[in-house]
Amino acid sequence: MSLESIVTSYGVPALFVGCFLEGESVAITGGALVHRHTLKFIPVLLAISSGAWLADTAFFLLGRRFRSHPFVQRRLEGGRVAGLMARAGQHPDRLAAMFRFIPGMRILMPLALSHTAISYRRYAVITAVSAALWALFYILVGHVVGAALQQIAGHLHHLRVIVWGGALIAAVSLILGLRHLMKSGGGKP
Repeated sequence: MSLESIVTSYGVPALFVGCFLEGESVAITGGALVHRHTLKFIPVLLAISSGAWLADTAFFLLGRRFRSHPFVQRRLEGGRVAGLMARAGQHPDRLAAMFRFIPGMRILMPLALSHTAISYRRYAVITAVSAALWALFYILVGHVVGAALQQIAGHLHHLRVIVWGGALIAAVSLILGLRHLMKSGGGKP
């Protein structure tokens, strides 16, 4: 089975899982695959936005369910997070709409928002719209990256470069993000 047929068969589900786990680099890879006409725009948009939205929703619901758990409490302590918590309490709708566009906030902000008065239904609707706009933006960025690769590398504009490059960047981003999450929390282990 060729890489092209694997990506054609499993690319959209892989983008869904990738955007649930990581985010931006997977979405950009999806945009580059759309530019290359390997995957279609609408399924990629739906996979990327729903994967992102599901992650946002999962962290919010986990924050609500485990709000008194020491792991969640450590993440929400400290000087930087205290200001974030104050803003989340004052403007939960605005922050629910914006956090996906702020690097490093995809886990912390849903946890913070889960401690506010915003209802799950309201949060879910706002973040669904935000995730769709975020997905559209990063697919367009990926399209530009794909076009740039084609201009710069010409004949090297292969599917292999896009897929493995995107996977490598996503893996590194995920590892660094997990390390940061485990180290954060007011300096406590």
